[in-house]
Amino acid sequence: MKKRYIVIGIILLLIVFIIASNKGKKEFPTIVGDISTDFSDEKIVTIIGYDGDAMEPYISRDGKYLFFNNEKGQNDKDIYYAEKISSATFKFKGEVLGVNTPEVDGNPTMDAQNNLYFITTRDIKSGDFATIYSGVFRDGVVKNLRKVKGTVNVDKKDWINMGVEITKDGNAMYTSNAHFTGAAFPSEGDIRFAIKEGDEFNIPENEAGIFKNINTDNA
Repeated sequence: MKKRYIVIGIILLLIVFIIASNKGKKEFPTIVGDISTDFSDEKIVTIIGYDGDAMEPYISRDGKYLFFNNEKGQNDKDIYYAEKISSATFKFKGEVLGVNTPEVDGNPTMDAQNNLYFITTRDIKSGDFATIYSGVFRDGVVKNLRKVKGTVNVDKKDWINMGVEITKDGNAMYTSNAHFTGAAFPSEGDIRFAIKEGDEFNIPENEAGIFKNINTDNA
């Protein structure tokens, strides 16, 4: 009789354990498995006709073009593009005309309407630390080039935006700002985001709360 109760007790414990395990799986999905599924079958991308460094790469929303900047060249950093041949092969088309200067021009990003955004230090020597520019990309040329306005620009000396990403619909912008005090790397910095309002990109009032677990008092 005792053996029977022991067996029943063990079965009940197993049932409780299985139920608890299933609940755990629902609440905590196997994130590692999801990541390994998303990032698999890595391939080296070939850019036919280009043998330099392809830094800060970006694929256009229609998948047709690969944008990138070089590491360092005659004009410091410049923005280039290549046309897709296959998923891992692109044909080099040359510079993106209308955007490059003798200063740093890089970090290209684009929305679904072909508005290209990028970072440039072209105005810093004149005391203007706003570094995000945009224009409309068509057939290798950017027209209607303009400086992005709004509170996304850090209104402090020696502070710049050094990275930018635009959402597909063009209504939100993510950026990283940085404080340079003479060294090669920033001493302070945060990740920011801004919402499009008319022809400006402005930081929303609740941004600090949203990024409270990301930004710190350091860089």
